[in-house]
Amino acid sequence: MKSLVIRGASYGLAAFLLLMASGPRARAQGLHLSPLAKAELGDHSLASINADNIQASVKVETVSGCRTLKTLWDTNGETQAASCPVATLTITDKQHPDIPASVTRLTTYDADHRGVMGLTLSMWQLDPTNDRPQVMVSAFTGGAHCCEVTTIFSRAPDGTWRHVNMGMRNGGEPFPVMAMGRNSTPVLVTSDDRFLYTFSSYAGSYAPLVIQSLRDNALTDVTRDPAFHDDIARSLAERRQEWIKDGRNEPNGFLAGYVASSATVGNLVPAWKTMLREQDSKSDPTFAMSRCTLKNLLSTKGNQPCTDEENKPLPFPVALSAFLVQTGYITETQARALPLTADASAAETSPSTPRAEAPSQQKPDGDSVQSYSTTLTNKEATTVFGIALGFFVLLAIGGTVLYFLPFIIGCARGATGLLSIFLVNFFLGVTLIGWIGALIMALCFESRRSYDQRLIDYGAGRRDRP
Repeated sequence: MKSLVIRGASYGLAAFLLLMASGPRARAQGLHLSPLAKAELGDHSLASINADNIQASVKVETVSGCRTLKTLWDTNGETQAASCPVATLTITDKQHPDIPASVTRLTTYDADHRGVMGLTLSMWQLDPTNDRPQVMVSAFTGGAHCCEVTTIFSRAPDGTWRHVNMGMRNGGEPFPVMAMGRNSTPVLVTSDDRFLYTFSSYAGSYAPLVIQSLRDNALTDVTRDPAFHDDIARSLAERRQEWIKDGRNEPNGFLAGYVASSATVGNLVPAWKTMLREQDSKSDPTFAMSRCTLKNLLSTKGNQPCTDEENKPLPFPVALSAFLVQTGYITETQARALPLTADASAAETSPSTPRAEAPSQQKPDGDSVQSYSTTLTNKEATTVFGIALGFFVLLAIGGTVLYFLPFIIGCARGATGLLSIFLVNFFLGVTLIGWIGALIMALCFESRRSYDQRLIDYGAGRRDRP
């Protein structure tokens, strides 16, 4: 176990320093709350806390049957070992000794004691609908940017302990519990990791704040609650000043999260205009978004095949608008009203603020995101219509030629009775028998040349008779 702790401490410290250096996650404005009790597993095999007659402990011990053992986090997958170290959480309510303790297998370690690191056990009063405190357990799974896994346990009215998983999220430390909003409500502050690596590198990305509240053992996203808007706006302003001070690196990565967070607090239009002035229209093509990317972004069927046209990079404002619609930050109506280029006469650009010139292809036949998207759609529709029309014309010509083939053959042979062939072909050709009859007539009727020669021969024969 000691090797696990030493390795975990070194890895966790390195990951934490890297995260603090890159800092893409938003930092909230508000009061950081302290837990009722807290313990870290550290270099021990047991960590235990007590508060309000609730006792919670995490114990690491070797158990058998690891090949089929199911754990809550299941971070290490299936193991081939018959026995392995397992971290187990036990929660006991001392007020109700008649109720059995809650026992949960959290995660396994391998034979070398490698697994999650920095396992932390804490107790909080998060749920205003529950008079008993909640138990939170967190750990770091390893890696440069991922992942922090967190689970919250709450006591239900029937005395059982139920849990809610916060999932695996970017980070190297437990998400902070803060008192935010007008009523200083205890909330969990996380971030929207969908913005990481989307428009820039990890270090250049800005992940907007996500504020969650625990009620009735369920997490609710309360980010859009007006009670938290002032805190979010202050946090966003502070983060923007830090970005400017750091040299405005990878602007599109920051501006994407900046616009999203501004939209959350009702400042979409001013933030969008700022983005138009400060965007990088020639950003790294690695992070250029196409309609193919957008199509597959939220697909539940995996990546779908795309055409060459769909794989073409979109201008940043167009891509950002579509991304914000798909992720729920703005509506399609709001997207249609957003301009594609900054108005030079109305721009308030300071000498230190670089102004990005929008490329000419960003403004076709209109000045809004919707007009650009509509233009692309119209071009596709025109192409499809042209192909369909051409195919229809070819089909019509081919069908006409095939239908009148008997008459055409008759004309080519110079057959006598062309009028009869045409009438049969025209009126009865729609029936297979009529068409075949007209074809036989075209092939069997004597040609005009043969007929004329026969007349000449016949006339000459009469003159030769005595």
